[in-house]
Amino acid sequence: MAFLTALLLICRLELRSLFRSVRTWVAAGIALLVAAIAVLAGGAAPAERIFSGMSVMMLQIIAPLVGLVLGSVVISEEVEARTITFIFTRPVHRSALFIGRWLAVGLLAAGLLGGSAALTTWGTTHALVREPAQRTEWVREFQRGERWVEADRSTHRRVLYEVEGGDLEREWIGWIQPGEIYPLQRPDKLNRPNRIRGLAALPVDMTLPAGASTAFAGAAALAALFYTMITAGLSIFVKRPLIFGLGYAFAFEGLLANLPGSTQALSVQHHVRSMLISGSPPELFERFRLFGEMEFFTPGEAVLRLLAIGGGVLALCAWAVQRRQFVLTS
Repeated sequence: MAFLTALLLICRLELRSLFRSVRTWVAAGIALLVAAIAVLAGGAAPAERIFSGMSVMMLQIIAPLVGLVLGSVVISEEVEARTITFIFTRPVHRSALFIGRWLAVGLLAAGLLGGSAALTTWGTTHALVREPAQRTEWVREFQRGERWVEADRSTHRRVLYEVEGGDLEREWIGWIQPGEIYPLQRPDKLNRPNRIRGLAALPVDMTLPAGASTAFAGAAALAALFYTMITAGLSIFVKRPLIFGLGYAFAFEGLLANLPGSTQALSVQHHVRSMLISGSPPELFERFRLFGEMEFFTPGEAVLRLLAIGGGVLALCAWAVQRRQFVLTS
């Protein structure tokens, strides 16, 4: 009970000091970058297209950066300021000090990224700085003798058709306008329409599928907790955790998360991607071809696996900080 009481007290005191830190405002600026882009881009394209790009950017770039900036506060800042001895000579268990300080940093990072994810979702579904763009409804047409026969309608920029053997092929048609006729290529293909005729201009779709925003916010918040934990753990063993953290997040994890096979499961990135992509309709991320070749966990499985890994990492860090001798050099 004394351990938990000390941990919560340290967490509360650390949160109070973090709000006065320049590092916090830097992290907030990084976290809100994606939201700012989404708000400025809202209405320029369908909400699904903006959302998919911004959410991937958040998990792959912004979450690791925020985790690196804030996570290094836990230990390395005290070592550099030569105050680590004062902290560790207090009558409080070292592990409680470490976990309490990390918990404060992790909660702050999760709040920043979760809030930024919510603002990003709002920005993609509202045209704040412009009139909503328009898309063209068009119809595929086949020529039968001297007659043109209409097929199905669509508003997507790509034509999907079946070729011999049952395979599907796509062709981008560009920004066709109402009244324009777009002749299609490769007429030798089976079931190939001859042309596309523009019908009417419609406003872009400003809605998102149900569950996408919740999955995004949850994945962003959990990514923040883990990247702050990893950086805090690195700060126990190395003097420059930011440099090693950059290498881990963008080189090591970037390689593992994108390699085919079971090695993806060794990365935090693959788990938070699983929360986002498995928790959203699959067509939302179909333009990312790399994702189509991957097998993702279910959201529940990804969360449970991350919690198990996080518990092990946190226990290892608490054990290491209890036994580590921090030598202060002049």
